[in-house]
Amino acid sequence: MSAVRTPHREDDDALYASLTVEPTSPIHPLQFTALRAEDTVEVVHGRAGVEQALLQAVADCRTELTALSAGRGQGRLAPPMRQAGETARQNGAVNRAIFHYAELRDEATADYLREMTRDGAQVRLTRVVPGQGLVIDRRIALIPFSSDESPEEVSLAIVRETATVGWALACFEQFWMTATPIEEVPGWAECASPAGRVRLDPTRVKILRLMADGEKDEVIARRLSISVRTCRRHIADYLEQVGAASRFQAGVIAAQSGHLR
Repeated sequence: MSAVRTPHREDDDALYASLTVEPTSPIHPLQFTALRAEDTVEVVHGRAGVEQALLQAVADCRTELTALSAGRGQGRLAPPMRQAGETARQNGAVNRAIFHYAELRDEATADYLREMTRDGAQVRLTRVVPGQGLVIDRRIALIPFSSDESPEEVSLAIVRETATVGWALACFEQFWMTATPIEEVPGWAECASPAGRVRLDPTRVKILRLMADGEKDEVIARRLSISVRTCRRHIADYLEQVGAASRFQAGVIAAQSGHLR
């Protein structure tokens, strides 16, 4: 299992209602200053230029990167947005990100969120995400957008005017306070564990079931019409998949993870 299984359409409200929302941190203090006359807003057009500008801006991130996802689906700028997050983490910056909870249905997104949280990023989920955006070190806001005339053509607004950046960050903090930490989402802990990401073929499932019944390798191999060597290779591979140190521990993990069904 790689993606968290979530209900669709009419069940969305039930899932959202089940999430525990606890505002755990106050809004960060913001200082609004006067509009600067020069270099306040730069607009870049075209995918290649937008991706280059986004990555160049994030390359200097040293303190904090806050990010809003694109809502349902991965969005047109998903790859460079993800690369931006990786760059910020490598620079030692705090990385906070908000995603729409329905994105957990997408396997690639769920894998990415697992990677983010393993690397120390703070991820929360919410029901409403207004769009994509980044704030870098509380100094620069990056806002992707497209026009009604050319909805497929992506552009990027690079905002350095401090009052506007402060407003964007205040909006992020409001969403952050009411969003749900990803570790509190039902099923996420199992999905994020090594066992939760294991894919098993029918032969390996049968081997695990016979192991759980206490059968020896020779008996398992004979009953499944495979060689003892093949049987032991399956078992060794499973131990590595789930991070088990022994066959006994692997059996416990298999039972807890539903791998014997």
